Amino acid sequence: MRKLTDRVRRSRALVRFFAGCAALAAAGGCRDDAESKPAATRVAAAEAPPVEGKLLPVGAEAPDFESVAHDGTRVRLKELRGNPVVLYFYPKDETPGCTAEAEAFRDDSGDLQQLGATVLGVSLDTIESHRRFAEGHGLNFPLIADAGGVIAGKYGVSTRSGFAERVTFIIGPDGAIARVFPEVRVSGHSDEVLFALREVGKAK
Repeated sequence: MRKLTDRVRRSRALVRFFAGCAALAAAGGCRDDAESKPAATRVAAAEAPPVEGKLLPVGAEAPDFESVAHDGTRVRLKELRGNPVVLYFYPKDETPGCTAEAEAFRDDSGDLQQLGATVLGVSLDTIESHRRFAEGHGLNFPLIADAGGVIAGKYGVSTRSGFAERVTFIIGPDGAIARVFPEVRVSGHSDEVLFALREVGKAK
């Protein structure tokens, strides 16, 4: 009788054990850790790119890029070292906010030049769209087409909505990010950029 009882107990324990394993397997808990992760997360840590939406911080080296501006000139960030760069991302050509922002930088071009700063505007628009936008508003600085969001991705600027977030980076003469302006408000933005450039110049 005792042997029969022991067998029943062991049988019940085995049933509970295998039922638990089945539940874990269904939830992915019985798979090997490496297999349970999506392929994208199995990239080596050394190759991990900036996280979209997590902006590069002050002090980080500004990622280099090379592209063609709206007027056909080649622009490479690395070649601008020695002077500050205002790299601003914006959502879309010819929209009210983006137009106001670009025109403010245009109007303050004299002060920006006195500080030795180069302004680069970046959006997901095409070169042709940039050309029309620049010509229509007399913009006197390069607009760079980032149709695939590659440049935005390097700086952690989100393009999930199909447009680049409105973010400005000031890159110091040494190639490091000196200031970051997330969630830019267009009104007064050019003024705060000028102020920041003067502060960066004092810190040299």
